Amino acid sequence: MDAAQWLHPLLIPCAFVAEQPTRANVEAAKAFFRPRFGDPYVYAGALSPTNVKQGTDCSEAVQTAAELVLGRYVPGRQFEGATTESYRIYPDGRLIPIGGVGPFGTIRVASPRDIPADAPLKIALHHGGGGPDSHMWCEVDGMRIESRGGGVGLITQPQAKAIDDPYANAWCYLPGPIIEDGTAPTIAEPADTLYADVSEWQKPVDDSYPYRVICIRSNDGTHRDTKWATNYAWCRRAADTGRIAFFIVYFVYRPGVDSVAVHKAMVGDPHPKMAVMVDVESWGGQIRGDQSAGINATIDTLAAWLGDRRRIIGYGNVGDLNALWPRKPDGVRLVVAGYGSNPSYPGKIAHQYTDGQGYGGGLPEGAPPFGNCDMNSADGYTATAFAQALGITTTATPDQEDGMPQQLQTSRSIYRTSNNRTMTGDDASFGADATSHMNWVETCAIRGERWALELVAATANGGVGATKWWEVNQGNPNPGIDPWAVQKAKDVLLYIATTNPTLLQSNGASA
Repeated sequence: MDAAQWLHPLLIPCAFVAEQPTRANVEAAKAFFRPRFGDPYVYAGALSPTNVKQGTDCSEAVQTAAELVLGRYVPGRQFEGATTESYRIYPDGRLIPIGGVGPFGTIRVASPRDIPADAPLKIALHHGGGGPDSHMWCEVDGMRIESRGGGVGLITQPQAKAIDDPYANAWCYLPGPIIEDGTAPTIAEPADTLYADVSEWQKPVDDSYPYRVICIRSNDGTHRDTKWATNYAWCRRAADTGRIAFFIVYFVYRPGVDSVAVHKAMVGDPHPKMAVMVDVESWGGQIRGDQSAGINATIDTLAAWLGDRRRIIGYGNVGDLNALWPRKPDGVRLVVAGYGSNPSYPGKIAHQYTDGQGYGGGLPEGAPPFGNCDMNSADGYTATAFAQALGITTTATPDQEDGMPQQLQTSRSIYRTSNNRTMTGDDASFGADATSHMNWVETCAIRGERWALELVAATANGGVGATKWWEVNQGNPNPGIDPWAVQKAKDVLLYIATTNPTLLQSNGASA
């Protein structure tokens, strides 16, 4: 008798249904990688959920991306997708055919042209015999991710290879589209916020920029920055989508010049996630003497325009701040420049630590796509906390690297017996809960334990465990059925029916 005949009619195998990622998980995956770009290449390494400087190799970077996109990240190297060969050969040695299903439900294709445009995860591989002779890289919703040896490390565009790079000789993808669940993603943010300070002297910003804050120039007196239009449009779009927490626009203060009028004309209606920085420098003796009256009047004008004095900050080195601006408004926040040192100064909220010429002391000397440039660190402030200190509200749900969000959520295991929201923790905790519980239930079911068989059968028949956990966490009292969960449970029962059908008979799991 065919093994499938032992199954309940609802459990007869059907076409493979891929696990579909939610928008929250995709954005969380991108946020996880942004602060880690620049990490060293470490063969057989693994990225850390807490140490953003810990490096990895090519396959573990892609594995982590896949786990995060699917909302089931578990720190460390896992069996699924552990090597480049995992995406070419089944565990039993058979070649994965074109159109076949590989790790994480990825579909193998013959060409990058065969990857659907709405695929949230695209993977390219170079099969050269395995180990260090092979390579792989990926793209998560437009963000390239590659960990490359030879002193390169973890990179994104433009340095990272594109999916259609000629070095690739194999490709696969995770089917889309992304489920637009409407939830705000949980974003991992380092305790110290790094960000670049750029102008027309650097190339325009693009989506390879890895940090959650950026500072761009609008004008120097009456001179309008030539990269302004491109940089400003990107900042507005990135702030709207949550790619960045907020952005800073700065202009150079020059006495006798209405720099504020030029700045306001360029900005138009100020974006709610925009702060303004007044650059106070002597420019090699061009500006001298006490300029406090003019600078303070500038800040008053900006405060009336923005509606909140906290959104205006000053910039300068210690010498210029003391000489040109000795009388500052109470509570004004400052970015203090000090290359090779981190000077203490009243009101300091961030420190410009390098101009890209080697003063970083181990911190980045620049950022993609600019290369070396002015870099800053808001010490002790996550990007969200930095924004809040400047009176800016972010719409994303922050999660500091060493913190835990406190919103109650349901378990993500497809064999849960209740949708009660009783858990707290970060995405790694939820992923660990889901993965460990699912593996435990499936192992016990294969071993023949009745309680586990009943849980698997319940999910295969659309029970509680098959409901969409992300809809539960949104408060939906009638969550829909996750087809991936149903199919996964069916696959387990099919495996049992094929290898040991008497288990289903004796336990009544097919009834």
